[in-house]
Amino acid sequence: MIKIPETVSFSFDGSDADIQFIQGIETLNFEEIPPGTAIATIKEDVAVPIVVLNEEGEDITHQLFKINNHKLVNLKTLMPAMLTLEEHIIRQDCLCYVMERYLIGMGEKAGNDDKPIWSVETA
Repeated sequence: MIKIPETVSFSFDGSDADIQFIQGIETLNFEEIPPGTAIATIKEDVAVPIVVLNEEGEDITHQLFKINNHKLVNLKTLMPAMLTLEEHIIRQDCLCYVMERYLIGMGEKAGNDDKPIWSVETA
């Protein structure tokens, strides 16, 4: 899940804030975002604009995102889920959840997107 610290301001419409998310970010909900996509502009003095927590509550921010020339960029292919623009929901819960593609039943990340993640057996 992606959380925004209480001390960090944010905007979705280009207005002045510590984090200015790209306009239309909500259209990325349940869409795969390729690595290297800039999803926000970060003010220079903001050291920790977001915190990404895994299922165990561990901080994995640096595994998934980096700041490059004041842009928040994803390092892996990710899919935001349940992304919201509602400030009270973001403050109470989170901006969104992030998902990665996994092979069903194998517990491993998909290495080849050309092959289906399911199989059909014939008699």
